Amino acid sequence: MTSTPQALASPRRTPSRRTGLVMAAEAATFALASAIHLAVGFTDAAIPELLIAAVLGVGSSAILSRRAHTWSIALGATAFAAFGTVLGLTIIAAGRQDVPDLTYHASILAALALTLTALLRAAADPAAGHMNPRHDQALPGRQNGRSGSPTTQPTATSSAGHSGGFARLPT
Repeated sequence: MTSTPQALASPRRTPSRRTGLVMAAEAATFALASAIHLAVGFTDAAIPELLIAAVLGVGSSAILSRRAHTWSIALGATAFAAFGTVLGLTIIAAGRQDVPDLTYHASILAALALTLTALLRAAADPAAGHMNPRHDQALPGRQNGRSGSPTTQPTATSSAGHSGGFARLPT
């Protein structure tokens, strides 16, 4: 009988695919805003927006590819984008007060706040459909996100050289 490592005993905070797609859309809007600002020669806004787009893209790809530390990467990327957006909104409001820029920054800030909420909810309730399906199989007593059913684990090759395949874990 083997013991399950403590890291596998607690559910992982993995955001939903939908959150990853929303982050990708947010990154695309920042890239578009950057392209528009580059086209009109306003590089003071274009460069930070492009950086935010890249950071959100990394967060989105971490979610969509189910990388290790997905939740932390996505939360950090979204918080960075929200901070940058607040900074940009403050600069616009204190300076040139361009209505389209104010509207965009206010709208994307609201979207980022909703994304942060979704990420924090995934952390607060990881069993609410945000579990990584591959990780679910490693939890004893869980199969396809449901409690009570035994699960299978790959076993190591025995000393005789025979691969054990899958073995039932005790519940």
